Amino acid sequence: FSFARPLGDFSLWGEGAVSHGRAFAKNDLSDPDGWVRRPDLQYALGLDWNAGENWFVNAQWIQFVRMGPTHGIEVDRARNFASLLLRGELLAETLVPQLFWLYGVIEQESMLRPSLEYRATDRLALALGVDLFSGPQRGMLGQYAHERGCATIPLAVPLPGAGSCGYTPPEGETSRVFLRLRYAFLNSF
Repeated sequence: FSFARPLGDFSLWGEGAVSHGRAFAKNDLSDPDGWVRRPDLQYALGLDWNAGENWFVNAQWIQFVRMGPTHGIEVDRARNFASLLLRGELLAETLVPQLFWLYGVIEQESMLRPSLEYRATDRLALALGVDLFSGPQRGMLGQYAHERGCATIPLAVPLPGAGSCGYTPPEGETSRVFLRLRYAFLNSF
């Protein structure tokens, strides 16, 4: 389902989907395939605002809801997120500063993404930005803000390196820098 409603300089919109029988991982090792099927609902509600000639603001509420019994399923019944996007167009729409913030309500985690895009032509753009993560290690976003754990090989296992880390996982980064090159082709396939 989807809807949109203009309200002057604002637009209220929403979209969602319901699935019947989505597969979720189980924590029961005796289950033959390790999956259980449950219905779920995913939806987003948003408000867009054209703040003047060159500025755009978008706020969203996003929710994933797993329905049915919870026994043995590893994921939470609901996941809630809020987001905010601020974007401007400067210097005849060639320079585009943008700030995107995604907040995980239940885990109290977030990602902040400031970026600056240069539009060389209508088809070619180059952007530089950074992703800043925060939150608890168990969170979908917060996991990137922490060092990753080590799976120790038990001493009883007759393998080289028993009693130590089987491999050294990469450390988590609280931030990452990105450079994006985008080119729009004229022909459609």
